[in-house]
Amino acid sequence: QGGAREPVVRFWTVEGRDSVLSGFTLRNGFPDFHSPFFGSGGGISIFASSPTVTRNGITGNAACDGAGIGMERSAARIEGNRIVKNVQKGCSGGGGGGISLLYDGESEIVGNLIAENWTAGFGGGIRALWTKRILISNNTILRNYGDRGGGLNIQGVDLALIDGNVIAGNRAYDTGGVLVLWTAALVNNTIAGNEASVHYPISGVYVRGPVEPYDFPVMINNIIVGVPGQTALACEYTQTVWSSFNTNDV
Repeated sequence: QGGAREPVVRFWTVEGRDSVLSGFTLRNGFPDFHSPFFGSGGGISIFASSPTVTRNGITGNAACDGAGIGMERSAARIEGNRIVKNVQKGCSGGGGGGISLLYDGESEIVGNLIAENWTAGFGGGIRALWTKRILISNNTILRNYGDRGGGLNIQGVDLALIDGNVIAGNRAYDTGGVLVLWTAALVNNTIAGNEASVHYPISGVYVRGPVEPYDFPVMINNIIVGVPGQTALACEYTQTVWSSFNTNDV
């Protein structure tokens, strides 16, 4: 129990992958304005550290960024956790209702349930911003809400591999499923039944093209199912050219 005064767990002293948090329920964390840890990470706050976080329940937490788990400059492995019903609180411009990954990280998000998290900012399930590399693989990402990107919001990531996930039933004002600015590789995902507002009615995936020298997006072997009356897949800017767009069912 965090007592709504600070993160429940902090990794702030350069921990590595051999530092393992496993088997706990973490709830009621909130780094409030009077805490030195205000900002990122309600359930777990990770800064310049790279622990292994596995088989935990992370629920009922709040933060500006990363209400469930907030990571900055981290290469953590987040695997097999239940990250459920966390909410953004304390600011108007953050994001990552479930997980937030910020700045120069190389984290791995594998095999988690990320469900029913909420943010008024970016990425109801997961937000990634200005990181080097991320792996988002084999997660179930359900019924989250984010203002931009109900399931995922990926911006300015050098190499993002989004592989084998189920992303369904998420909602947003802008882009219900996956919102990508610049580039990502989406492979083997099922993205279905997500919903956006009538103002930005993109249900499944929205990709806004990168500019050189960044790689262009890759989309292979995905199933993308839009809701009636909304676009399943949208691509902005005429210079956006798929480096690979193969064997998808849209």
